[in-house]
Amino acid sequence: FPSHDITAGGATDVISLNANISKIAGGNANLTFSASGNIEGFGNITSTAGTLSVSFIADNNTGGVGYIDLSGNITTNGGNVSLSSAADTIKTTGTINTGGGTVTVSMSQGTSTLTLGPLITAGGGVNIALPNNNDIILNGINTSGPVLVTTQGGDITLNSGTYTLTNSALAVFNANAGNILVSTGVTFPGSTSPGITSPISMLVQGGIQVLG
Repeated sequence: FPSHDITAGGATDVISLNANISKIAGGNANLTFSASGNIEGFGNITSTAGTLSVSFIADNNTGGVGYIDLSGNITTNGGNVSLSSAADTIKTTGTINTGGGTVTVSMSQGTSTLTLGPLITAGGGVNIALPNNNDIILNGINTSGPVLVTTQGGDITLNSGTYTLTNSALAVFNANAGNILVSTGVTFPGSTSPGITSPISMLVQGGIQVLG
């Protein structure tokens, strides 16, 4: 399985990932999906031999049109996962399991919403830094790596899911002028107050609310 770049380069071209991709042999590799328009689909991406770092780049011409909408599971065997769109929404509903790789999410402009399914990264970090008033919706994080989740004024929602943060490094959720919303279905195993086993910082100018 050599490294591959899959590019759709028209004005608003779309990449549809509607079949499974499995890496079952070979050394470490990279897989990049890059489109001037959308990247979407339900296929799973899995590596069982060597690491597989996967990048999704929508709206690669910064035209303001190009979302990411993925429902399949991504398992990288230690590889990194990055998702970026210039201005449109990013949404994953499957589980991203990096086995030690990092998860990085970025938007360069606009105020679209980011929604992520469960993230499992072992010792890999989670780095989500959005530059504007973007809302961020999370559905669970399991990591012993550092966590940084920031938006400049949108809301950060810890949706129903499990948040196991076991690193001695600080986990930071920073909504700046926005709010941090914690659903009643959220659990933080292994700790007494409030249920997190690593130091956590929730920074807001808005407020912290428990939804119920």
